[in-house]
Amino acid sequence: MSGEDSATGELDTMRKIVHDLNGEIFLIRGHVELARNSCRDLKTKKQLEGIQERTNALDLLSKRLRQLEEENSIQ
Repeated sequence: MSGEDSATGELDTMRKIVHDLNGEIFLIRGHVELARNSCRDLKTKKQLEGIQERTNALDLLSKRLRQLEEENSIQ
């Protein structure tokens, strides 16, 4: 396998990881939203808000990974 093939394989792997991560983030957000709508307990609602905030942080990391992957594929 040439260096170029290896680099392409790594980019495909990174692209798949970012894609899978985004899928998980989407599912987490959906579960949090469903739980929040059915929850009446204030403490649990606050915990769900915390999960949503951390999910937003994961989303930012995923976007940064995608940017890095795109930058590396250009070079």
